[in-house]
Amino acid sequence: MIRTFRQGFAILGFTLHGLVRERILYNVFFVALGLLAIGYLASKLVYGRQDRVILDIGAAAIELCLVFVASVLGSRLIPAEVESRLAYLILARPVHRATYLFGRTLGLCALLTLNAFLLFAVLVASVAVIGRLPEWVFLEGAILVSVHVAWIAAFTIWLSTMVSSAVAVMSTWGLYFISQNIHLLRGLKDGPPPVVAETLTRILPQGAPFALESRLSYGVALPLPEFLTTIAYGLLWVGVFSLLALWRFERKSL
Repeated sequence: MIRTFRQGFAILGFTLHGLVRERILYNVFFVALGLLAIGYLASKLVYGRQDRVILDIGAAAIELCLVFVASVLGSRLIPAEVESRLAYLILARPVHRATYLFGRTLGLCALLTLNAFLLFAVLVASVAVIGRLPEWVFLEGAILVSVHVAWIAAFTIWLSTMVSSAVAVMSTWGLYFISQNIHLLRGLKDGPPPVVAETLTRILPQGAPFALESRLSYGVALPLPEFLTTIAYGLLWVGVFSLLALWRFERKSL
């Protein structure tokens, strides 16, 4: 057991170290910084609560950029190592496939979490410049975004074990937009039957619990029980997609 944990942490660290050197990560990070700068400049064009403009644009920019990173890096994480035969070398040590896959997944999640906190630190600094002090809701937002993109990354990794990287990326974005709006099915007058809408909202992951823009703008934090429940909900989907990825990965002939 101790050996398995050591191997898992070693793979996690190796994954994190390798992903940090990815050029796309820096490109997206600077794009996110640029969008935050645009939010700051846009706030100068409005009268009143300029901080709300920065927070609305900034929160959306951070989430979209992190989803992009999760989908692109997640779609290449396992296939690239199988093609380069690095996975063969690691699994021959021997390392169990579950240890390898979970270590890779957690490494990507750790990278996304690090980026989320860095970008939120920039967002907090942006609103602090115009006089809004840091609040608990900002830390809460960084945690929720990290959990949100973690299950998106796990979903992409699962898809990458079955389809090409391009299809995995497109499917991930499709799921992301569906998850953001699936809760609206219940209120549509001409939507699907209530039973179908209820079934879809129960079997598909939802992004609505992780929505940040309005809470950040008005400084309204979630009650602690709801905050913990939302985190548990996101981690549950991380586990579901990771197990599905493991089920597929164990059936691959390597």
